[in-house]
Amino acid sequence: MTADNSITFRDRLVTDAHDQGAIQDWMPLQITQLSAGSYEGRVRIIDHQDVSVFFESQNCTVHKRGVTSQGLCTLSFFREQNAQHRFSTHNSEDHSLFFLPGGTDCDLHVRENASTVYFLLSQDALLDRLRVMQPAQWDIDPADVLVLNMLDRRPLHALADLLHSSRAFVHNQDVEQQNPQFGKVIVDQLVMTMKTVAGEWQQSGSIKLGRARVVVNRAIDFILEEFRQHRCPTVVDVCLALQISQRTLEYSFQALLQTTPVAYVRYLRLNQARRQLLNACKERDSVTAIAMHWHFLHLGKFAKDYYQMFGESPSATLRK
Repeated sequence: MTADNSITFRDRLVTDAHDQGAIQDWMPLQITQLSAGSYEGRVRIIDHQDVSVFFESQNCTVHKRGVTSQGLCTLSFFREQNAQHRFSTHNSEDHSLFFLPGGTDCDLHVRENASTVYFLLSQDALLDRLRVMQPAQWDIDPADVLVLNMLDRRPLHALADLLHSSRAFVHNQDVEQQNPQFGKVIVDQLVMTMKTVAGEWQQSGSIKLGRARVVVNRAIDFILEEFRQHRCPTVVDVCLALQISQRTLEYSFQALLQTTPVAYVRYLRLNQARRQLLNACKERDSVTAIAMHWHFLHLGKFAKDYYQMFGESPSATLRK
Protein backbone atom coordinates (compact mmCIF):
# COMPACT_ATOMS: atom_id res chain seq x y z
CA MET A 1 0.00 0.00 0.00
CA THR A 2 1.17 3.56 -0.69
CA ALA A 3 2.46 5.96 1.97
CA ASP A 4 0.17 8.92 1.15
CA ASN A 5 -3.26 9.64 -0.31
CA SER A 6 -2.17 9.02 -3.90
CA ILE A 7 -3.50 6.05 -5.87
CA THR A 8 -1.22 3.95 -8.05
CA PHE A 9 -2.62 1.79 -10.84
CA ARG A 10 -0.53 -1.17 -12.05
CA ASP A 11 -1.34 -3.61 -14.85
CA ARG A 12 0.98 -6.56 -15.53
CA LEU A 13 0.81 -9.54 -17.90
CA VAL A 14 2.87 -12.57 -16.84
CA THR A 15 3.94 -15.77 -18.57
CA ASP A 16 5.10 -17.61 -15.45
CA ALA A 17 3.24 -18.52 -12.25
CA HIS A 18 6.18 -17.51 -10.04
CA ASP A 19 6.17 -13.99 -11.49
CA GLN A 20 2.48 -13.66 -10.69
CA GLY A 21 3.30 -14.33 -7.05
CA ALA A 22 6.28 -11.96 -7.03
CA ILE A 23 4.15 -9.03 -8.22
CA GLN A 24 2.06 -9.36 -5.05
CA ASP A 25 5.01 -8.33 -2.91
CA TRP A 26 3.12 -7.55 0.30
CA MET A 27 3.59 -11.21 1.29
CA PRO A 28 5.88 -14.10 0.27
CA LEU A 29 3.64 -16.00 -2.14
CA GLN A 30 4.59 -19.22 -3.93
CA ILE A 31 2.46 -20.03 -6.98
CA THR A 32 2.97 -23.39 -8.69
CA GLN A 33 1.47 -24.21 -12.09
CA LEU A 34 -0.34 -27.55 -11.94
CA SER A 35 -2.04 -27.86 -15.33
CA ALA A 36 -0.48 -27.99 -18.79
CA GLY A 37 -0.41 -25.03 -21.12
CA SER A 38 1.41 -21.85 -22.00
CA TYR A 39 0.88 -19.71 -18.90
CA GLU A 40 -1.09 -16.50 -19.33
CA GLY A 41 -1.69 -14.50 -16.18
CA ARG A 42 -2.69 -10.94 -15.43
CA VAL A 43 -2.52 -8.87 -12.26
CA ARG A 44 -4.12 -5.45 -11.86
CA ILE A 45 -3.43 -3.55 -8.64
CA ILE A 46 -4.84 -0.33 -7.20
CA ASP A 47 -2.63 0.87 -4.34
CA HIS A 48 -3.73 3.36 -1.66
CA GLN A 49 -2.46 3.91 1.87
CA ASP A 50 -5.75 2.64 3.36
CA VAL A 51 -6.57 -0.21 0.99
CA SER A 52 -5.18 -2.02 -2.04
CA VAL A 53 -7.30 -3.89 -4.58
CA PHE A 54 -5.91 -6.87 -6.51
CA PHE A 55 -7.41 -8.46 -9.61
CA GLU A 56 -5.84 -11.79 -10.57
CA SER A 57 -6.51 -14.11 -13.48
CA GLN A 58 -4.71 -17.05 -15.04
CA ASN A 59 -5.49 -19.69 -17.64
CA CYS A 60 -3.89 -22.60 -15.73
CA THR A 61 -4.67 -24.40 -12.49
CA VAL A 62 -2.35 -23.22 -9.71
CA HIS A 63 -1.50 -23.89 -6.08
CA LYS A 64 -0.85 -20.77 -3.98
CA ARG A 65 0.98 -20.91 -0.64
CA GLY A 66 2.18 -18.20 1.72
CA VAL A 67 1.70 -16.50 5.09
CA THR A 68 -0.08 -13.15 5.34
CA SER A 69 1.72 -10.23 6.96
CA GLN A 70 0.84 -9.43 10.57
CA GLY A 71 -1.65 -6.59 10.85
CA LEU A 72 -2.97 -6.94 7.30
CA CYS A 73 -6.08 -8.86 6.25
CA THR A 74 -7.81 -9.61 2.97
CA LEU A 75 -11.39 -9.96 1.77
CA SER A 76 -11.64 -11.96 -1.45
CA PHE A 77 -13.99 -13.70 -3.84
CA PHE A 78 -13.96 -15.49 -7.19
CA ARG A 79 -15.72 -13.56 -9.93
CA GLU A 80 -16.93 -16.48 -12.06
CA GLN A 81 -19.92 -18.70 -11.31
CA ASN A 82 -19.75 -22.46 -10.68
CA ALA A 83 -16.13 -22.14 -9.56
CA GLN A 84 -14.60 -25.28 -8.08
CA HIS A 85 -11.80 -23.73 -6.05
CA ARG A 86 -10.48 -24.40 -2.54
CA PHE A 87 -9.58 -21.68 -0.06
CA SER A 88 -7.80 -23.22 2.94
CA THR A 89 -10.23 -25.89 4.19
CA HIS A 90 -13.26 -24.36 2.45
CA ASN A 91 -14.59 -25.23 -0.99
CA SER A 92 -15.85 -22.14 -2.77
CA GLU A 93 -19.49 -21.61 -3.66
CA ASP A 94 -21.01 -19.09 -6.06
CA HIS A 95 -21.48 -16.46 -3.34
CA SER A 96 -18.54 -17.17 -1.03
CA LEU A 97 -16.66 -14.26 0.56
CA PHE A 98 -13.37 -15.12 2.31
CA PHE A 99 -11.80 -13.21 5.21
CA LEU A 100 -8.08 -13.99 5.67
CA PRO A 101 -6.58 -12.53 8.88
CA GLY A 102 -3.01 -11.37 9.29
CA GLY A 103 -0.35 -13.93 10.20
CA THR A 104 -2.41 -16.74 8.66
CA ASP A 105 -1.43 -19.48 6.22
CA CYS A 106 -2.64 -18.70 2.70
CA ASP A 107 -3.39 -21.96 0.85
CA LEU A 108 -5.49 -21.95 -2.32
CA HIS A 109 -6.13 -24.44 -5.10
CA VAL A 110 -7.39 -22.31 -7.99
CA ARG A 111 -8.75 -23.87 -11.17
CA GLU A 112 -7.87 -22.74 -14.68
CA ASN A 113 -9.49 -19.61 -16.14
CA ALA A 114 -10.18 -18.23 -12.69
CA SER A 115 -10.62 -14.55 -11.89
CA THR A 116 -10.03 -13.47 -8.30
CA VAL A 117 -10.56 -10.16 -6.50
CA TYR A 118 -9.18 -9.31 -3.10
CA PHE A 119 -9.00 -6.20 -0.93
CA LEU A 120 -5.93 -5.74 1.29
CA LEU A 121 -6.21 -3.45 4.31
CA SER A 122 -5.34 -2.94 7.97
CA GLN A 123 -7.05 -5.60 10.08
CA ASP A 124 -7.41 -3.25 13.06
CA ALA A 125 -8.98 -0.52 10.92
CA LEU A 126 -11.52 -2.97 9.50
CA LEU A 127 -12.35 -4.65 12.82
CA ASP A 128 -12.69 -1.30 14.64
CA ARG A 129 -15.44 -0.32 12.21
CA LEU A 130 -17.13 -3.72 12.31
CA ARG A 131 -17.15 -3.76 16.14
CA VAL A 132 -19.03 -0.49 16.18
CA MET A 133 -21.57 -1.81 13.69
CA GLN A 134 -21.82 -5.39 15.00
CA PRO A 135 -20.09 -5.64 18.41
CA ALA A 136 -21.34 -9.12 19.29
CA GLN A 137 -20.13 -10.75 16.08
CA TRP A 138 -16.62 -9.27 16.05
CA ASP A 139 -15.64 -9.18 19.74
CA ILE A 140 -12.82 -11.73 19.18
CA ASP A 141 -10.00 -11.40 16.65
CA PRO A 142 -10.33 -14.06 13.92
CA ALA A 143 -7.53 -16.63 14.12
CA ASP A 144 -8.08 -18.39 10.80
CA VAL A 145 -9.91 -18.09 7.49
CA LEU A 146 -13.59 -17.16 7.77
CA VAL A 147 -16.06 -17.71 4.95
CA LEU A 148 -19.53 -16.32 4.39
CA ASN A 149 -21.75 -17.74 1.67
CA MET A 150 -23.62 -14.55 0.88
CA LEU A 151 -27.08 -14.48 -0.61
CA ASP A 152 -26.35 -11.29 -2.56
CA ARG A 153 -22.81 -10.38 -3.60
CA ARG A 154 -23.89 -7.94 -6.31
CA PRO A 155 -22.71 -4.78 -4.47
CA LEU A 156 -19.18 -6.20 -4.25
CA HIS A 157 -19.26 -7.32 -7.87
CA ALA A 158 -20.41 -3.87 -8.97
CA LEU A 159 -17.62 -2.22 -6.99
CA ALA A 160 -15.01 -4.63 -8.38
CA ASP A 161 -16.24 -4.15 -11.97
CA LEU A 162 -16.10 -0.37 -11.60
CA LEU A 163 -12.53 -0.46 -10.28
CA HIS A 164 -11.32 -3.07 -12.77
CA SER A 165 -12.59 -1.08 -15.74
CA SER A 166 -10.78 2.12 -14.73
CA ARG A 167 -9.13 3.89 -17.66
CA ALA A 168 -6.16 4.63 -15.40
CA PHE A 169 -4.79 1.13 -16.05
CA VAL A 170 -2.00 1.17 -18.65
CA HIS A 171 -0.17 -2.05 -19.46
CA ASN A 172 3.30 -2.26 -17.88
CA GLN A 173 3.13 1.28 -16.49
CA ASP A 174 2.49 2.71 -13.04
CA VAL A 175 -0.07 5.51 -13.20
CA GLU A 176 -0.50 7.78 -10.19
CA GLN A 177 -3.57 9.84 -9.34
CA GLN A 178 -4.75 11.87 -6.36
CA ASN A 179 -7.95 10.99 -4.52
CA PRO A 180 -7.87 11.49 -0.72
CA GLN A 181 -11.29 9.88 -0.27
CA PHE A 182 -10.58 6.67 -2.20
CA GLY A 183 -9.54 4.56 0.78
CA LYS A 184 -12.41 5.66 3.00
CA VAL A 185 -15.02 5.02 0.30
CA ILE A 186 -13.73 1.49 -0.38
CA VAL A 187 -13.30 0.49 3.28
CA ASP A 188 -16.73 1.84 4.24
CA GLN A 189 -18.29 -0.06 1.32
CA LEU A 190 -16.61 -3.27 2.53
CA VAL A 191 -17.87 -2.71 6.09
CA MET A 192 -21.42 -2.07 4.92
CA THR A 193 -21.35 -5.16 2.70
CA MET A 194 -20.10 -7.35 5.55
CA LYS A 195 -22.67 -5.85 7.92
CA THR A 196 -25.71 -6.25 5.72
CA VAL A 197 -25.14 -9.70 4.23
CA ALA A 198 -27.32 -12.56 5.34
CA GLY A 199 -25.81 -15.62 6.98
CA GLU A 200 -23.10 -16.36 9.51
CA TRP A 201 -19.34 -16.52 9.11
CA GLN A 202 -18.05 -20.09 9.11
CA GLN A 203 -14.96 -20.43 11.30
CA SER A 204 -14.12 -24.03 10.47
CA GLY A 205 -14.06 -25.77 7.13
CA SER A 206 -14.06 -29.42 6.20
CA ILE A 207 -12.40 -31.63 8.83
CA LYS A 208 -11.24 -33.92 6.03
CA LEU A 209 -9.62 -31.04 4.18
CA GLY A 210 -8.13 -29.74 7.41
CA ARG A 211 -6.33 -33.01 8.10
CA ALA A 212 -5.21 -33.33 4.49
CA ARG A 213 -3.94 -29.75 4.50
CA VAL A 214 -1.72 -30.38 7.51
CA VAL A 215 -0.17 -33.43 5.84
CA VAL A 216 0.28 -31.76 2.44
CA ASN A 217 1.83 -28.57 3.82
CA ARG A 218 4.25 -30.55 5.97
CA ALA A 219 5.14 -32.66 2.95
CA ILE A 220 5.70 -29.65 0.69
CA ASP A 221 7.84 -27.91 3.32
CA PHE A 222 9.98 -31.05 3.57
CA ILE A 223 10.25 -31.36 -0.22
CA LEU A 224 11.32 -27.73 -0.63
CA GLU A 225 13.92 -28.11 2.10
CA GLU A 226 15.28 -31.19 0.33
CA PHE A 227 15.51 -29.15 -2.87
CA ARG A 228 17.51 -26.52 -1.00
CA GLN A 229 19.90 -29.31 0.02
CA HIS A 230 20.14 -30.37 -3.66
CA ARG A 231 18.25 -33.61 -3.01
CA CYS A 232 15.19 -34.95 -4.83
CA PRO A 233 12.96 -36.69 -2.27
CA THR A 234 10.95 -39.81 -3.01
CA VAL A 235 7.60 -40.83 -1.58
CA VAL A 236 9.51 -43.08 0.84
CA ASP A 237 11.59 -40.09 2.02
CA VAL A 238 8.46 -38.02 2.64
CA CYS A 239 6.67 -40.81 4.51
CA LEU A 240 9.72 -41.42 6.72
CA ALA A 241 10.17 -37.72 7.46
CA LEU A 242 6.51 -37.23 8.35
CA GLN A 243 6.07 -40.67 9.92
CA ILE A 244 2.92 -41.36 7.94
CA SER A 245 1.82 -44.15 5.62
CA GLN A 246 1.93 -43.90 1.85
CA ARG A 247 -1.83 -44.28 1.80
CA THR A 248 -2.29 -41.24 4.09
CA LEU A 249 0.11 -39.17 2.00
CA GLU A 250 -1.56 -40.04 -1.30
CA TYR A 251 -5.06 -39.59 0.11
CA SER A 252 -4.15 -36.13 1.44
CA PHE A 253 -2.71 -34.89 -1.86
CA GLN A 254 -5.72 -36.22 -3.74
CA ALA A 255 -8.19 -34.61 -1.34
CA LEU A 256 -6.46 -31.22 -1.31
CA LEU A 257 -4.97 -30.85 -4.80
CA GLN A 258 -6.50 -33.66 -6.90
CA THR A 259 -3.05 -35.03 -7.71
CA THR A 260 -0.49 -37.50 -6.37
CA PRO A 261 2.64 -36.74 -4.32
CA VAL A 262 4.85 -38.00 -7.17
CA ALA A 263 3.11 -35.74 -9.68
CA TYR A 264 3.32 -32.73 -7.34
CA VAL A 265 7.07 -33.18 -6.86
CA ARG A 266 7.39 -33.32 -10.66
CA TYR A 267 5.32 -30.11 -11.00
CA LEU A 268 7.55 -28.38 -8.47
CA ARG A 269 10.73 -29.46 -10.26
CA LEU A 270 9.39 -28.35 -13.65
CA ASN A 271 8.26 -25.00 -12.24
CA GLN A 272 11.62 -24.46 -10.57
CA ALA A 273 13.48 -25.41 -13.74
CA ARG A 274 11.37 -22.93 -15.73
CA ARG A 275 12.04 -20.17 -13.22
CA GLN A 276 15.79 -20.84 -13.47
CA LEU A 277 15.69 -20.92 -17.27
CA LEU A 278 13.84 -17.59 -17.37
CA ASN A 279 16.48 -15.99 -15.14
CA ALA A 280 19.50 -17.72 -16.65
CA CYS A 281 22.46 -16.15 -18.39
CA LYS A 282 22.38 -17.51 -21.94
CA GLU A 283 26.17 -17.25 -22.27
CA ARG A 284 26.89 -19.10 -19.04
CA ASP A 285 23.94 -21.45 -18.30
CA SER A 286 22.64 -24.36 -20.35
CA VAL A 287 19.46 -26.40 -20.52
CA THR A 288 21.45 -29.51 -19.63
CA ALA A 289 22.94 -28.00 -16.47
CA ILE A 290 19.60 -26.67 -15.26
CA ALA A 291 17.83 -29.96 -16.01
CA MET A 292 20.49 -31.87 -14.07
CA HIS A 293 20.25 -29.43 -11.17
CA TRP A 294 16.56 -30.31 -10.84
CA HIS A 295 17.28 -34.04 -11.11
CA PHE A 296 16.03 -34.59 -14.65
CA LEU A 297 18.56 -37.18 -15.73
CA HIS A 298 16.96 -38.11 -19.07
CA LEU A 299 17.22 -34.93 -21.14
CA GLY A 300 14.89 -36.15 -23.89
CA LYS A 301 12.14 -36.93 -21.40
CA PHE A 302 12.74 -33.62 -19.62
CA ALA A 303 12.32 -31.72 -22.89
CA LYS A 304 9.12 -33.63 -23.68
CA ASP A 305 7.63 -33.16 -20.19
CA TYR A 306 8.62 -29.49 -20.18
CA TYR A 307 6.96 -28.87 -23.55
CA GLN A 308 3.79 -30.67 -22.48
CA MET A 309 3.66 -28.60 -19.30
CA PHE A 310 4.52 -25.12 -20.59
CA GLY A 311 3.85 -25.24 -24.32
CA GLU A 312 7.41 -24.45 -25.35
CA SER A 313 10.81 -26.14 -25.30
CA PRO A 314 13.36 -25.51 -22.53
CA SER A 315 15.71 -23.95 -25.08
CA ALA A 316 12.97 -21.52 -26.17
CA THR A 317 12.52 -20.43 -22.55
CA LEU A 318 16.28 -19.96 -22.17
CA ARG A 319 16.34 -17.70 -25.23
CA LYS A 320 13.75 -15.29 -23.77
